Amino acid sequence: MVVASKNFTEQYILGNIIALMLEKHTGLKVEKKINLGSTDIVTEALKKGAVDIYPEYTGTGLLTVLKQPFNPKLSSQDIYNTVNKGYEDKYGITWLEPLGFYNSQTLAISKAIASKFGVYKLSQLKLVESKLKLAVPSEFLLRKDGFPNYKKVYDLNIPKSQIKLMEPNLMYQAFKTGIVNTILVFTTDGQLSKYAIVPLEDDRHINPPYDAAIVAREAILKKHPEIKCALKPLNHLITNKVMQSLNYQVDIEKKSPLEVARTFLEDKGLLSINLHCDTNRQQ
Repeated sequence: MVVASKNFTEQYILGNIIALMLEKHTGLKVEKKINLGSTDIVTEALKKGAVDIYPEYTGTGLLTVLKQPFNPKLSSQDIYNTVNKGYEDKYGITWLEPLGFYNSQTLAISKAIASKFGVYKLSQLKLVESKLKLAVPSEFLLRKDGFPNYKKVYDLNIPKSQIKLMEPNLMYQAFKTGIVNTILVFTTDGQLSKYAIVPLEDDRHINPPYDAAIVAREAILKKHPEIKCALKPLNHLITNKVMQSLNYQVDIEKKSPLEVARTFLEDKGLLSINLHCDTNRQQ
């Protein structure tokens, strides 16, 4: 049983939460491939059976994996149903119930620029684009729901010389040291509360819902029904505030993702209860 994650803090924590629940409540031997890579890399590994399960976001599944357009009239549940059916039909992959939080993306600028020029919405960013020093992950620069969409909808024309490609976990440090003054942020980032930074309102609504859920190969779920049983307590358990707090503990307090994941589950009593998922195994 291989549990994977993508390459940023939140994914490290969620990957460890999944692995700990499976280790505790099933008889399966669990191998972890935390920080496996970008969406494309982890998704391809899941399709090929190189990994069995990992956390994903509905908006990413819709735009980046299924490459379907976003209809703003659709609800979060509509998007979830669409990606679940699309993944099952095309890849034999199932979306489990949402975890309870969403992780939308936007660009954020320094408070100094926001205050001086009155820029609080993405539609106002063009007013200061010549002053921007932007850091984004390479994946965001290429993704359909990423920078190309922002450029088109918000009429941005930021020169390449003002854009730095950076791993997600390095962007806040670059902002702190003044290397850049604009970065891509996510609503559950633990570091949002630490720095003088203003996430800009997506006032033209280009971003779909990014509800977090666990995706898994149908074949492994059918072979081992205890997997769904072990992960069921995670359904709708994690709020945005809780996820931001967990990310803060790793990014700011420098705890390990494994330690944060284990403490969270212990506090919820999920590593001490008997879920009776594996009837062949004495808990």
